Amino acid sequence: MKKKHSLSTDAIKGGVNEYATPRGNSRVKVLRVLAILASLCLGLLLAISLFKFGQGSLHDLSQAVITFRPMGIFLITLSTLLHFFITAHKWRLAAAAWGQEMQFKGGYVFYTAIIALLGQFLPYQLAVTGGRALALRAHDNIPIRRGIASTIYDSFFDVLVPLLIFCSAPLYCTGVLSTAHALLMSITMLIFGGFMVSLAGKHFLPFTLALLARIPIIKQKLHGCAAAPDDTEFPNGAHSSLYFGRIYLWSTIRFMNLSFRCALIAWAAGIPVGLMPILYVGGVGVVSLLISITPGALGITEWGVAGILKASGLASTQAVSFALLARLSILTSVCISALIIATVTLVKWRIRNSKNPFSPRQ
Repeated sequence: MKKKHSLSTDAIKGGVNEYATPRGNSRVKVLRVLAILASLCLGLLLAISLFKFGQGSLHDLSQAVITFRPMGIFLITLSTLLHFFITAHKWRLAAAAWGQEMQFKGGYVFYTAIIALLGQFLPYQLAVTGGRALALRAHDNIPIRRGIASTIYDSFFDVLVPLLIFCSAPLYCTGVLSTAHALLMSITMLIFGGFMVSLAGKHFLPFTLALLARIPIIKQKLHGCAAAPDDTEFPNGAHSSLYFGRIYLWSTIRFMNLSFRCALIAWAAGIPVGLMPILYVGGVGVVSLLISITPGALGITEWGVAGILKASGLASTQAVSFALLARLSILTSVCISALIIATVTLVKWRIRNSKNPFSPRQ
């Protein structure tokens, strides 16, 4: 007669101890590598299927890359650098809401750039959530789960802005609204969202975080952190209406910069994309990164971008070309921008330590 097993504390500890052995660690590492390779294969499969769907050819794609304006890469890189600084500032605001502050001077910008680079080769939200939590842990000894909670809190604002923009998408794509009316509706929704966040944010955001914590994958990461009453009380006066208004404003500025980068890509590629489709494309990029299961949302973003452009009236070949060129140009600009920021930060760090070699390294 087989013995029944119950999920007891001893059993859980035994499972942890099993994976704490060298054999268990190697098994986990192998599984992680296999998961990353599987997600990469899925992303490539989605991208290739999109290429076939658009009835394109390698010759057409190579010609589009060759005719891509060099000035476009320069401007896209500047926009990416600005994106890193805005994102780092938002991260600092979100971390402050949870009583966190990185002591490493320039650390927010530095780690934002490095995490963005890693996010091109790993599932983006995994890289952001894990990378930020580890950075705060390394420099300020902040618990991992509180670092994860602050990242989810920050991501809430990132996804809120494009969702408000998307409210006009169905009416615009079906021809009910003109460009001017769709833009007016999107601006109205953004203003309304800003008022709601400022007025009801103190009660709404903790409730949202507690609700998100009930989702299995988020609950597994947070271990109930966001649902705990003491963790949903934001210190340092961060629960004020002024604070929520500030972080919402910076989220909106961040989104507009991303949309401007999409407009630069369309200009450099010579593809005529209207104002509202550009805003929708920027929203697709943000949302797809937050729910990505492939490295850098490879394939998922391309399908979403091509789909929204096709629904907006752009030809299939041009929609697919824009999606693929956006992937290549953004990857290039992220690599260049991350290299610039990493080099400047490390040089400043060495100069500071050479002037005062006895100062503690942060």
